[in-house]
Amino acid sequence: MNSAEFRAVFRYIQALLIITQASLVLTDHREMLPPSPADVNWLMHEWTPTVVRETNYSHRAIIPARNSQTRAAIAKVTTCDASAALTAQFFTEVEPAVRWLRSIYVV
Repeated sequence: MNSAEFRAVFRYIQALLIITQASLVLTDHREMLPPSPADVNWLMHEWTPTVVRETNYSHRAIIPARNSQTRAAIAKVTTCDASAALTAQFFTEVEPAVRWLRSIYVV
């Protein structure tokens, strides 16, 4: 996946967060390839701050990548300044992540 495709995925997520007014996200990175340093920088300094500011996004359940470089990149994004406004929990499987998110969801 090139940088334009990578960013398009995240812009789509941003649009979904705006349209649905969702606050909870589950991201499964198990098969994700390492993003470029420029894309990590973009996530940290542009995408995450914008999404935190413009949406209800508050909680994320993360299933880490199998690839160590991808895990390191996502960890970097997860600890950036804008991410401090988000509660993150890491899981090894989808079902516990879904249960956790459901436990937070208030109708």
